[in-house]
Amino acid sequence: MQVTQPRRTIRRAAVLSKTGLCRTSLYHLEKKGEFPAHFLLTPRCAVWFEDEIDSWLEARRNAVIKAAQWPNVSLRKTARGRPANGVAAVQYYSQASHSKKPVSRR
Repeated sequence: MQVTQPRRTIRRAAVLSKTGLCRTSLYHLEKKGEFPAHFLLTPRCAVWFEDEIDSWLEARRNAVIKAAQWPNVSLRKTARGRPANGVAAVQYYSQASHSKKPVSRR
């Protein structure tokens, strides 16, 4: 008769320290299906199987990962507290310059 070892479960803190991911990245990867899914032992206790985390780490080690692209800054809505380049910026500055009344100083 063969006795099987029970699978070991680990909590979130151990998963984060083992993978080096932050909590948000962990859940984003899990939601996209790129990370092993957790399950709940109790309503407030999420755990992962340690062997699944180890196999994911090994797969990531062997995988070719593309470099991240630079962000397209022209798509930003604001630039340092001001509207981004374009028509909105021209309207913003033209309104700002016309809305101020000259102040007389004595």
